[in-house]
Amino acid sequence: MHIKPGSRRWLGLLLVVWLVGMLFPMALPGKSWTAYRNVFNAVFHPQWVHVVMHLALFTGLALLLGILFHMQAGWRTLGLLLAAAMLVGVGQEILQALSQGFFYSGGAVFDLGIDLLGASVGYLTLKVIHK
Repeated sequence: MHIKPGSRRWLGLLLVVWLVGMLFPMALPGKSWTAYRNVFNAVFHPQWVHVVMHLALFTGLALLLGILFHMQAGWRTLGLLLAAAMLVGVGQEILQALSQGFFYSGGAVFDLGIDLLGASVGYLTLKVIHK
């Protein structure tokens, strides 16, 4: 897939915004804003919503990286996308733990597994796009 030079700039900006959105501890404002906390908990409390959000975010991350950097399907690309997902996922878990004041390793490992699954879905989607 060929990307026009102007589109590449927008994709880069979208990637930065995507990463900031992924890394910002979304529950943090709820510490001092009750209305936000109530809405956040109502929306994100169900486990399935949490799983779907992680899948979507990391599928999108892998797709954005793959398209932006013209990655072709192959083991190297899969490895790079999984490594990027792991790096961002670990960063996300660390920032979340710092903002909440505690770290639950079971939840973090589960989230990282879902993140890697999402990156794999992004890779497979990239592979289909390039056919």
